[in-house]
Amino acid sequence: MRLLKNYKIFSGSDHKNGRVTLWLTVITVAIFLLDEIMRLVFKFSFVNVLGLRRNDIINLSGFYQVVTYQFMHGSFFHLFFNMLILWMFGKDLEFKLGSKRFLFLYLVSGIGGGLAHIIFYQVPVIGASGSIFALLLSYAVFWPNRQVLVFFIFPVKIKYLVIILGVSQFLFASRGSVHSTTAYLAHIGGLLTGGIILLFFSREKFNVVIEEQKKKRKLTKHRALIERRIREKDRVDLLLDKISESGMKSLTVSERSFLKKASSKYYDE
Repeated sequence: MRLLKNYKIFSGSDHKNGRVTLWLTVITVAIFLLDEIMRLVFKFSFVNVLGLRRNDIINLSGFYQVVTYQFMHGSFFHLFFNMLILWMFGKDLEFKLGSKRFLFLYLVSGIGGGLAHIIFYQVPVIGASGSIFALLLSYAVFWPNRQVLVFFIFPVKIKYLVIILGVSQFLFASRGSVHSTTAYLAHIGGLLTGGIILLFFSREKFNVVIEEQKKKRKLTKHRALIERRIREKDRVDLLLDKISESGMKSLTVSERSFLKKASSKYYDE
């Protein structure tokens, strides 16, 4: 897939030009290359240590695996497509969310995907696909009508692509075996976890907006009160000048009433 059109960059407060996206890509590729070298030279794979295994999670000996499994990949094409999507969509999302929230979305969605897999599937799981599905969903939420080229050929709006991918994963998972080597439930788990995180971010943003609106209304009310007091003070000054020149009898009934109310409101406090 490849983005079809140029578009505006939405800047977050701490994205630092997509540094988290870059480092996630670099670290994942570096671990894959190191694992390949270890396989060839020492006949050893990090999958046995860093891959997500149900028994290791149950006995708590491999609690760290819910994170480390996301950086392991079993083949070049598995790595290539995950990192391609991370690089293409991750930078915009990092700009939109900020680096900290983007990293939270990526890692926690991966954790959710991994846990969903090991609850039902017996085989170990590796790969960043759960996180990648969360990124695709997030991108579709923020920019639903942007187009991508599926297989570098077919232009499809991202919102439709995510729907197709999500439905297909549910169908494949419902027909799959508990010993399946394709982590369909990890994809679904990552997708759902990403959706929950987005709802949390939206709620938090909504609360911030509400607080800002309250402050704005309070400031507007305070400003109106100050302006009203200034107008009333100006009128008091005019009436006092009138009294000074022509005496108290020169005031009308309404002017006397106003002067009395203003005196009790502002000068008896």
